[in-house]
Amino acid sequence: MEKPKRKTLTHELIQQQIQENPTEHQEYLYKAFQRGHLWTAKNLLEMGADPHKKNEHGLTPALLPFLCGHTELQHLAPINKDKKDEDYEEDYIVLKTLSQWCKLNGQVTLHEQKVRLEATYSNWLFQKLAECLTGFQNWDRFSELTIHREKVQEIQKALEFAYVEHSYQKIADKIQKNEPCFVNSGWKGHAVCFAFYKGQMAIGNRGENIEGKSTLVVYDIDPSKVTASLVEEILACQFADKEIGQKIIYEKIPKQIALRQDTSYEKIAPKFSRDENCALNSKKAALRFIWAKMLENDQNLKHLELARRETKIFTGWAAAKYIIHNYDLNRFQGPNHREKIYEPIALAFNDKKERFDLYMHTIES
Repeated sequence: MEKPKRKTLTHELIQQQIQENPTEHQEYLYKAFQRGHLWTAKNLLEMGADPHKKNEHGLTPALLPFLCGHTELQHLAPINKDKKDEDYEEDYIVLKTLSQWCKLNGQVTLHEQKVRLEATYSNWLFQKLAECLTGFQNWDRFSELTIHREKVQEIQKALEFAYVEHSYQKIADKIQKNEPCFVNSGWKGHAVCFAFYKGQMAIGNRGENIEGKSTLVVYDIDPSKVTASLVEEILACQFADKEIGQKIIYEKIPKQIALRQDTSYEKIAPKFSRDENCALNSKKAALRFIWAKMLENDQNLKHLELARRETKIFTGWAAAKYIIHNYDLNRFQGPNHREKIYEPIALAFNDKKERFDLYMHTIES
């Protein structure tokens, strides 16, 4: 007797689960899109699961492949194909992008759906930072920076890799080769970002102050000890409770691979952030570490101060000059969105522009 193919068994199991729990088939679709399970997602769509149905947080399954970096799933349910609410998903992405860069908190109503401004899956912000770096290299003052264009492109590639790569082994291989690498982490409701390069590991965390810890904790490590299972643990930590997550990030992981702590980076550690936009803020902290490593060519630590200055210029430019001009804020000019969305964001970006201009003037002086 021929054994049934695993694909058939999996398909039948999904069908059985949906038949037994018809109200939960939508939840299965959310999980399939979030975790990058292509075949499962296809089958659930064939069974009638709705890729554009919002959950209580305003997320639709169609948004998850974009937010989580599962590019192979994005064609299954293109955004804005819901005839009932055609612009919602694109408006959601634009709103999240603008609110992260101008550090807005709170809750707004978007197309009659309550949406928190700061809460988000964070993988997609690697892609947004890479996108901003592309524009930054075309800035007319980019040549004034110390960092070379090829180094910025190397950082850009590392950010793009972090967005799309989900293989624990491929991530571990990159770290073992001493190539720049970003890895998402954190715990429930809070994002932290790891960065690895040239035999060092940095933990970027600008929110939820950990007693005795800087926003940028750096260790000398043995890259050969970074295994696929360790990478899996770093990534899986995002779903752990706060106490467990903190112990894994600040105790267990360093204990497994760290040789010693490098406290020199505390000089350029960003300030703790009072807002709740940890998804982007943690990546900015990790980016500062990688930037400094790119400039590392002397023993007098000048590269640290240069990295602090140049990353502040980059992130300031990105908010003040790039994001606001490349994401259409005017889509929120309508009567339902103007007061709660358009006006606060416009005010915040105007403040960003003034701060950036002042910072550049201070440097020139």
